[in-house]
Amino acid sequence: MENKTNKERLIANNERLNSLITLIAQKRISSGVLPILANPATAADITLGKEAISANGEVITGTLEASGSGGDLMSSLFTTQSTSSPYDLPAGSLSGVKALANYAFYQKTGLRSLDTSEFTSIGSSAFYSCKSLIEFLGNNVKSLGTSAFYGCSSLTRAHFPIVTGSLSTCFQNCTSLVDVNLDSCPQFSQNVFSGCSSLEVISLPSLTNTGTAAFQGCSKLTTVLIPLVKQIGANTFQNCSSLVELTIPETCTSIAANALKCGSSTNKTTFIFKGTTPPTIQSSTFTVSNIEKIIVPVGCGDTYKAATNWVSFADYIEEATE
Repeated sequence: MENKTNKERLIANNERLNSLITLIAQKRISSGVLPILANPATAADITLGKEAISANGEVITGTLEASGSGGDLMSSLFTTQSTSSPYDLPAGSLSGVKALANYAFYQKTGLRSLDTSEFTSIGSSAFYSCKSLIEFLGNNVKSLGTSAFYGCSSLTRAHFPIVTGSLSTCFQNCTSLVDVNLDSCPQFSQNVFSGCSSLEVISLPSLTNTGTAAFQGCSKLTTVLIPLVKQIGANTFQNCSSLVELTIPETCTSIAANALKCGSSTNKTTFIFKGTTPPTIQSSTFTVSNIEKIIVPVGCGDTYKAATNWVSFADYIEEATE
C-alpha cells in the first residue's frame, strides 16, 4: 500500500511540474525568455545560466530536481550547479518558496547570497559547505534541519530569532561566524557551534539544554549567556581556551563529563555558580589545572564541597562576597 501511495505521489508531482512548465512556457516563450523544455522535463534540460521552474511556478536560474516526495513546495526545487566562482541569486528569484528541502544547495560552494525573507523552514544539509555564503537572515524561519549550514566557512552572520526545536550540527565548522541570533531556541542536540573558531560572544536566552559539544573548539569564545540552562552536556565548552569567566545559572541541575574543560593552564577560568544547590557533575567535568576559582553563593561553600564529585575541586571553591 505504501509503494502505491509513493507512486501516486510521484505521478501527481510530475503532472504538477509538467503543468507549470507548460503554463509558464506558453506565457514566456514568445519573448524568448524561457527555452522549450522536453516533456517531461529533466535535470538535464536546464543548466546554470538558463531559467528554470520551481515547484511553485517561479522562474529562476538553476538545475531542476524532482524528488518525487510530494507535498511541500520544494519537492521539485532545482538547485544551482556546483561552482567555485561566486554568484548571487537575484532578489525575488525564490519568491513564494517557504520550505527549503534537504540538500537544496548542498555544496554549492560559489553561492554567495540569496533572498531569505520568505523561508519558514530549512531542511537538513540545505546549505552544507556553501563556502561563499556570507550571511543568512532567517527572520521567519521556525525550524532548522541537521547540518543546515555545516562548513559554511565564510558565514559571518546567522539570525534565526524564532527557531524552536532541537538543533544538531547546524553551524559546525562555520569558522567565520561572529554574529548569532537564536533567541527562541530551547535545546541543542550536538555540535551546534563546534569548531566556530571566530565566535567570541553569544547569548542564548531560551536555551535549556546545550546538548553535547555545543561550543567545543570555539577558541575565541569569551562570553556566553545561558540564563535558563538546565543541562550542560558532555564536552560543551571543551577547548574554549579564551573563556576565562563563565556563569552557571541557578536553573542548572546537571553538568556532564568534560563539559567545563575550558580556559588553559596559562589562561585559567573563573566559574560562577548561582544556585544554592550544587548541580550534579562528573569527576571529569573540569580540568583542575585550568581552574582559577569556583565561586558559589554565600553560605553554600560547604554544601558544594560535600556534594558528590565536588570534593576533587574543593580547594578552588570560595563563597561570593556579595
